[in-house]
Formats: sequence, C-alpha cells, structure tokens
Amino acid sequence: MAIEIKHLTKEDLSKFTSLINLFNMVFEEESKIGSEANSLKLLNSKYFIALVALTENKVVGGLPHTNFQCIIRIVLRSSFTISQ
Repeated sequence: MAIEIKHLTKEDLSKFTSLINLFNMVFEEESKIGSEANSLKLLNSKYFIALVALTENKVVGGLPHTNFQCIIRIVLRSSFTISQ
C-alpha cells in the first residue's frame, strides 16, 4: 500500500475537510468544520500549510501547521516527495 504525501491548496478543500473529519474521529471531538470560506482562507494563507497522507486517494493522516520553516526542515530530512 503506497502512501502519497500531498501539500494541500485551495483546490483540495474536500481533502482538507476529510483531514478535519479524521482528526475529529481520532481525537473523539465533536464534528466541527468551519465555513468553507474560512477553510479556503487557511489553504490560501502563506502562513499555513496542510500536508495529507493519501492511500488510494483517501486521506489517512495529515499535518496542518502554521510554522512553514519547521515543515521545510522535516521535508528536507526525509525521503518522501510532496506532490502538488
């Protein structure tokens, strides 16, 4: 089972929503998703990054983050690639 790491953009709103739903399930939180406008604002921000792990185009994990330099260090030290 291959895992693909993908950097989400505004075109990936459904994957971002899937990531939030996954977090809600794993952390046993109420299913709360902000408005589509707020999600798009986050995905368009230069201060926010969301990476998802995909298997057969299904979100199986992910990492939203607001400190871009930290993510770059992780990516540069790793052997996986990020697709856009």
